[in-house]
Amino acid sequence: MNDCQTDLRRLTGQPVDLFAYPYGAVDRETAALVRRFWRWGLSCDERMLGDSFDAARVPRLEVKAWSTAEFSSRISRLFEPPPPGRRAFTLVP
Repeated sequence: MNDCQTDLRRLTGQPVDLFAYPYGAVDRETAALVRRFWRWGLSCDERMLGDSFDAARVPRLEVKAWSTAEFSSRISRLFEPPPPGRRAFTLVP
């Protein structure tokens, strides 16, 4: 896992801090590896980022072959206010 990070850093000349799990597939062992070598691990969990979260399992929207209407609807839902009692956070590099 660390080899791909080293290769990407060498090719781009830039630090590589994010790991996106292929198809969002993450298990305990893989998340532990991501915690050792990467700053963030992006899963495909469709949930809100809460007050406390695991940096190795940051949710993201997995985009599929949706219609334009479905894609628009899912993006719109990301910007809806959180339910009462829950706060949403935005990651800023």
